[in-house]
Amino acid sequence: MSGYKNLKLKSKLMISFLILAVLSLIIGFVGILGTGLISQEDQEMYTENTAPMGDLASMYDTLASQRICAANMVIFNTEDPAFAQDETAALTEKEQLFETAFTDYAQTITTPEEQALYDAMSRLYYGDFATLKANLRAAVASGDTGAMATAMKAIDDMGAEISGYMDEAFAMNVSAAADKVAANQQLVTTVFIVLVVVVAIGILVAIYFAFFLSNLIAKPMGRIMQATQQAGETGNLHFSDEMVAQIKADAAFKDETGQTALAFATMMDGIIEKAEALERVAQGDLTVTVQKASGEDTLGNALEQMVGNLNGMFGEINTTTEQVSSGSGQIAVGAQNLAQATTEQSATVEELMASVGQVAEQTRENAARAEQAAGLANSIKSSAQQGAEQMGRMTQAVEDINAASQSISAVIKVIDDIAFQTNILALNAAVEAARAGEHGKGFAVVADEVRNLAGKSAEAAKDTSSLIANTVEKAELGAQIAQETSQSLDTIVEGINESTTLVGEIAAASEQQNIAFEEINKGIEQVSQVVQTNSATAEESAAAAEEMNSQADTLQGMVARFKLKQNAALPAADRKHLGAAPQASTAPVSYGSDSGYIF
Repeated sequence: MSGYKNLKLKSKLMISFLILAVLSLIIGFVGILGTGLISQEDQEMYTENTAPMGDLASMYDTLASQRICAANMVIFNTEDPAFAQDETAALTEKEQLFETAFTDYAQTITTPEEQALYDAMSRLYYGDFATLKANLRAAVASGDTGAMATAMKAIDDMGAEISGYMDEAFAMNVSAAADKVAANQQLVTTVFIVLVVVVAIGILVAIYFAFFLSNLIAKPMGRIMQATQQAGETGNLHFSDEMVAQIKADAAFKDETGQTALAFATMMDGIIEKAEALERVAQGDLTVTVQKASGEDTLGNALEQMVGNLNGMFGEINTTTEQVSSGSGQIAVGAQNLAQATTEQSATVEELMASVGQVAEQTRENAARAEQAAGLANSIKSSAQQGAEQMGRMTQAVEDINAASQSISAVIKVIDDIAFQTNILALNAAVEAARAGEHGKGFAVVADEVRNLAGKSAEAAKDTSSLIANTVEKAELGAQIAQETSQSLDTIVEGINESTTLVGEIAAASEQQNIAFEEINKGIEQVSQVVQTNSATAEESAAAAEEMNSQADTLQGMVARFKLKQNAALPAADRKHLGAAPQASTAPVSYGSDSGYIF
């Protein structure tokens, strides 16, 4: 039966219809054979029994007519000789009719018993009965009344004896006919039973093949339809063990339904495998390898491309966030160092202001005590030398402020570049998140926050750059003033050496020095304000850098939820807009062979 199940549907149908055709042929053959046998029996019954009974009836009638003619010949011989003569002619005619019927009857005899009766009748009829009729004709011709009476009596007795033989023959044929009728009835019953049995077998075979073939075709197709409806209407690819086992059994056969079940199972295997890959991707595992049925596997190619793009995108994002985190950390450290340096500069400027105030006070005292200049020349010289040294330190401090301001400008430019790159990266991440659809909404929010943070960083860097430029300008002015002050102090030292001859000029010079120191004091106050502004800006930059570092850590944490392939990165065509983003090679995707399992 398994061999039959493995046959093609065409072969199954041909075999089934051939079996039904053979059964129909058997039914027809039995019917024709039975009809032929019944017809043959009827023909034999007519030939061997019905026709002989007709011949016997004709013989019986003509024999009785002969006996009547013989009696009339005797009775009417004297009363009506003409009628008696007619009866003599009628006797001859009846003899001919009897002999014809007797000859026909002889041809229908089939049994020894009937043949014995025929022989007895033939001996009597053609022997003694013929002699008696000849004697009767002679007596009639001679007019011998006694002889006629004797002959008539003998003819009547022998005719009765011959009729007795005919009665036996007739009864024998009736019995044989009855036997043949019974045999024919039995034959009809037998043929009917055989036909009923063969027809019943044919019907049962037809019903069996109808249900068997319909089950062979309908049940596998029904299971495939049920599985297809489950997958199509509900999207549920988790099939029951019973359904899987049944479709496995269907797929084992070699006919069209088995091949259809195998093709369906193979198709569902591929879909389920890709669904499992998508589930792993949904859970953040981007190391999944997509198994494709062939190079023309549309779903497999799309899934493989999606996994590759996600690996590349998240790899680039991970790399960029690491760079942003590192850069923001460096910016925070630099900003903290800058704040500390500006604090130290502020203290130095305050000390410088105090020193300049002292010099100014001494200058005023010098002006008031011009008359005592000679006596105090050595003291003024000492103070002037100390002022020169302090001015040298102030000049060096101003130069340090200028150098630090230039360093801060370079750091701010780096911050601005990083903010620009971060803004571009955030825009690209938002675009990729939009492509990802529903799954990219959370990442789009993070990308938007990163872009806003980058904008704030760029704005803060711009403000800081402007303040640093102003600081540099003021520092240059302070350096110039410090240089002039240094020259003035040198002049004071030289003047002290000549104090003995220049006492008259001390008052005017001291007044000029007082004015110059007031200007210096104002310049130092401006430098102090700039330093304080730089300190506040540096603190804000440090806070912004720390916030950007925190956002970068958050973004890294979100990206870390995805398990990426080694060296995963976007293809060059997809990251050409990222500018200086680091390059990464795309990991090759392996193509596995069909596992061969069903569901």
